Amino acid sequence: ALFCHSIVSDWNHGNAHFLRGLVRSLKRMGHEVVTLEEETNWSLSNLVRDHGNGPLHEFARRFPFIDHRTYVLDGRAHLYDWLTDTLSQVDACIVHEWNPPDLIKAIGEVAARRGVVSLFHDTHHRALTEPWRIPAMGLEAYSAILAYGPTIADIYQSSIAGADVRLFHEGADSELFRPLSRDKDC
Repeated sequence: ALFCHSIVSDWNHGNAHFLRGLVRSLKRMGHEVVTLEEETNWSLSNLVRDHGNGPLHEFARRFPFIDHRTYVLDGRAHLYDWLTDTLSQVDACIVHEWNPPDLIKAIGEVAARRGVVSLFHDTHHRALTEPWRIPAMGLEAYSAILAYGPTIADIYQSSIAGADVRLFHEGADSELFRPLSRDKDC
C-alpha cells in the first residue's frame, strides 16, 4: 500500500511523477500495489478547479496499471478500524511525508501492531524546515525511514532514537520521461 498525498494530481505536487514511477517499478518486479489518497486533497481539488475533469480521465488512460483508491479522512470516526482492515490486506506500506501527521502516526502504530513492514518516505525538506512535525508523526513505530538526501537522513537519525534511516533518492520514471527520437524545432 502506498499512502500518498496524490498519485492522480501533479498540480504543485511534483512527487506524483516519482510515485507513479515507483508504482510502475514495483509492479514490474511482481508486486501488487494499491495507492491510497484522500478524496479531496488540495492538489486534486486545485487541478479540477483549474482544468476540469479532463486530467482525471487522462490519468486513468495513461496509468491503467495504478490501482488507485480514495478515502475520506475528515471526521473518520473509526480511523484505526479502517487502517487495521486496510493494512491486514498488505505485507508492506510506504507512507509519503505529505500526509497529515496524525494519519502518519496512526498508520505506523497499526502497521507495527499488525506486523506490517512500514516505510516512511520523505522526499522533501520538511524535517529541516518544519522540525516540529517529526515528534507528531510517531516515526519510532516505523520499520524504516526513507530519506531523499544525506542531510535529511541525518536529521531523522539524530531525532529518532534507533531509527533505521536509509537514503532513497527520487528518480525519473524512465518509461515516461526519456529522450524522444523526433525532429527538433528549437
